[in-house]
Amino acid sequence: MGQLKAYLNTAAKVALDAGRIITRRAGRLHEIETRDKGRNDPVSNVDLECEREIVGQLRRAFPDHAILSEESVDGETDGEAGGGGKARRSEWQWVIDPLDGTVNFIHGFPHCAVSIALLHKGAPVVGAIFDPFKNELFLAGKGEGATLNQRKIRASQRKHLADALIGTGFPYRDDQNLDDYLRTFRPIAAEAAGIRRAGAAALDLGYVACARLDGFWEYGLRPWDIAAGIVIVREAGGLVGEPDGGEDCLKSGNVLAAGASLFKTMAQRLR
Repeated sequence: MGQLKAYLNTAAKVALDAGRIITRRAGRLHEIETRDKGRNDPVSNVDLECEREIVGQLRRAFPDHAILSEESVDGETDGEAGGGGKARRSEWQWVIDPLDGTVNFIHGFPHCAVSIALLHKGAPVVGAIFDPFKNELFLAGKGEGATLNQRKIRASQRKHLADALIGTGFPYRDDQNLDDYLRTFRPIAAEAAGIRRAGAAALDLGYVACARLDGFWEYGLRPWDIAAGIVIVREAGGLVGEPDGGEDCLKSGNVLAAGASLFKTMAQRLR
């Protein structure tokens, strides 16, 4: 793990470079081209441009590492999180979301992020989440703590849902059951001080890490949505797992993140 500093520096640089692409394109929304991967799941030419930039830089810096990215530019990335790329198998794997919050972006809603994580033997050890509109970089390495724009951050210590601001994400794909989700939503909504749905899971996790949100839960996410956020929340002293008590949220896509004092309470309500 002596290379951790180099991995952190690369993740930060690449996230910032991709973020600059997003802000440049944001001023010309009428030029953005989109296509639908599925219902409510668009991809834009800006997603693809950011991904090419990220994958290119990572390939040059770490040619032996595997890469898993949401859009799989030019068929160059493939595989499950922790598994390895189509052409490369390695105990190191970068997991990328070049533009988390594409629906927000193409509507001119300035809340989205670049999310870059590095997994070692399937476990997240480096995370970088960059919000180009707020110029905020969340960064963490395993055992190194978490920062926001180079300042240390800590997850919330609130103990009671009645005092807590909670983030979530609504089901939006055909394979997700809205009624099942609403059964988990009701007990949290009835007790929490407030619930927010901002549409970028990576930033929701960053906000848990810096205590803007006291907790967050969502179902059916992808590895690139949450891999960076997992290590950032944990390094900020928060807890991350599955709402039903499982621990492999990276595989299931069902995630619960909260400050240590609130995590158990939220898990009980969601179950």
